[in-house]
Amino acid sequence: MKAARPELLSTINKTQIFNLLRTTGPLSRAEISRALGISFPTVSANIMSMVEAGTVIESGSGENGLGRKSMLFKYNAKHGYVIGGDIGRNEIRIVLADLAGTVVNEIMIGLNNGMLTEKTLEELNRDIDQMLLKRRISPERILLVCIGVPYRIDSTSRANYLSLTSDNPENTRLDQYFEQKFGVDILVENSINLGAIGEKYYGAGRNFNDIFYIDFGVGIGSAMLLDGKPFCGHNGAAGEISYCITDTNRLRTVYSDDGILEELVAVTGKKLGLHLDSHNHIQEMKPAFDRALQNDRDAQEFLDLLARHFGVLLVNVTSLINPEVIIFSGRVGVNLLERYYNTFLRMLSAHVPFVPHLVPSVLRKKGNCLGAVSVAVEHLHKDYSVLEGTMEKIV
Repeated sequence: MKAARPELLSTINKTQIFNLLRTTGPLSRAEISRALGISFPTVSANIMSMVEAGTVIESGSGENGLGRKSMLFKYNAKHGYVIGGDIGRNEIRIVLADLAGTVVNEIMIGLNNGMLTEKTLEELNRDIDQMLLKRRISPERILLVCIGVPYRIDSTSRANYLSLTSDNPENTRLDQYFEQKFGVDILVENSINLGAIGEKYYGAGRNFNDIFYIDFGVGIGSAMLLDGKPFCGHNGAAGEISYCITDTNRLRTVYSDDGILEELVAVTGKKLGLHLDSHNHIQEMKPAFDRALQNDRDAQEFLDLLARHFGVLLVNVTSLINPEVIIFSGRVGVNLLERYYNTFLRMLSAHVPFVPHLVPSVLRKKGNCLGAVSVAVEHLHKDYSVLEGTMEKIV
């Protein structure tokens, strides 16, 4: 068996030291040595290297009784920053955060008829520059960008979604814009998966590890975290709940990109007079809830039907993955939970042995961006050499 190269051992040690300081707080060399089982001289040498790089800073003296006080060292979350972005149907949201995932600032840019245009990009560029200037952060300190898109990551559609709408054949894509502006790697992730991750680290999922997350706004989607980790499936298609069959009378003979559940919502919603877009999605469900509150029987029957199908879906999901919690996001999802919470509990209690918590999203529209921040931060911290590589551009 070959011995590990000194460079590899140094990276492994630095990664352990860095993440210990990141999660535990200021520690002395001796405390780090004891916690990680690494020799004091090795800890000392690596700490000095990390202090020189700026990823670790001195943090005063420790209380160690008699004799000379030991120096404490802590993680420097302000050494670099990440950007989490999300492309929605009508807007782009951008969050700036430090290496601890603490949000520093956020901006929102409206989209022109849902399209990403050169004018949008100019406005985005101007607002990002102003945001960085306001916080006195140089562009060189942006170490990674993560962008959420509403498609499976293995789908070529995401490339089109990131592209500018323009007559120019040399279209600039949003990921390419960030890459050129900051000279860093760009991660592209499914926005609903990011929403689930955002809730896990910042919102309603903080106390849970097995999470099922439903996003019902214009379309219907979901994501799951099993043992705290995203599960995306073999083709990145796990969570496509709009394809679930909640009524055997609606079985198909041929495949369609429109899921059965979304088709049901569209067909019954159209009968109610709700407006559908070119993708056969209901643009706005609020009128149905408003009318139901005013005792409009048609609206009540429409929502009752939707709730029954969703109840069947919840029973099936719970029986398959046994989640600790189901988080409802999106305007329709949150309103459905509020209106039919007891109905869902009764259906679950009658059909599964372990009923999960049913809770609304805490983060709402910010969840996807915060999930993008979490993914970017974790990516930088999984291996100290990754962080070290991004820091080479910091003068």
